Amino acid sequence: MSKIEEAYKELKENNLINYGSIISKEELEKSLNIKMDLAATNENYWESKGLFLSFKEYIEKKGYFTTQRNHGDDLYILKLEEMADHIETIYARLKRIQKKASISMQMADASLLDEKQQSNHFHQMNKLSFLRNITSSVLRKRKRLEVN
Repeated sequence: MSKIEEAYKELKENNLINYGSIISKEELEKSLNIKMDLAATNENYWESKGLFLSFKEYIEKKGYFTTQRNHGDDLYILKLEEMADHIETIYARLKRIQKKASISMQMADASLLDEKQQSNHFHQMNKLSFLRNITSSVLRKRKRLEVN
């Protein structure tokens, strides 16, 4: 069993992995057996940060969303009823990222590329355009549902 799995099991057994739970920095440090002084000057920064992010990812694969926003160094597991709004935030962020990527691809001087690179460049632009349309469509549909 990995360090991440062991930490998850321990926190679950201690009833700390639940929707709406807050896992304190101290509990995370104890369970992961790390010091989470995540300052860039800490010699174990990357190991600590990597384990922490891996732990967050592991929890999310188990059906939870987590955040530290408004919780300092503690880890908040979203309530079940907060998860849909969290997805809406993800979509909005994705839309902004896609727009920036689309502008960058359109503004790039593709004439400097060879034929194969140009083909790939335009193929990626088309994929990005398709994804932007899907994301926008989903967001518009969601807004229509909220109005009704």
